[in-house]
Amino acid sequence: MAVPFEVIYGRLVVVNQGALLLLDQTQKLYLRFALTELNSGGHVFPESILDDWGKEIKNLAIYDWLRENAIHFPRAELFGCHPDEIPVQRFLRELDLTRGHVCYVYRTTTDPLKNGFVVSDVVLPEEGAVEPRIILAPNKFGAIMQAAELRWWLADWEDERQRVHLEKYSSKPEND
Repeated sequence: MAVPFEVIYGRLVVVNQGALLLLDQTQKLYLRFALTELNSGGHVFPESILDDWGKEIKNLAIYDWLRENAIHFPRAELFGCHPDEIPVQRFLRELDLTRGHVCYVYRTTTDPLKNGFVVSDVVLPEEGAVEPRIILAPNKFGAIMQAAELRWWLADWEDERQRVHLEKYSSKPEND
């Protein structure tokens, strides 16, 4: 399996069926980003892309290439797998590239894809914050995380009231 990952430091907080990330220096975590299939809504982890001229794109460069070139290459082929690790091959036109990437978090690089947690929210700690507030994705986290389907927060994680609010909010679907 060659699904690329990005390293980040923080804590994984599992809430019901979802998860949030608290970005502190607690531990090393691994993020993988899935694309969404148009018809089924299923997730596909890309391993490589083969464009119309036979050029192969791999690793995290896949996401930059998609952002810059996908509209010009609807027949480019994506090779990857579903979260259950079943291999999949799709034309780019079969993917919903208007949506953000779905962010999965893992505790190790060897965790099976199916053991990842879908992250809905990212919390940047801000000591003394009066209440949690939604912010835009900070530039320091790069284009892949900025293009993911994530809500970004500034909050005082040590304030139990704010922590409970964030845990409750992150367990709700996006359109609630």
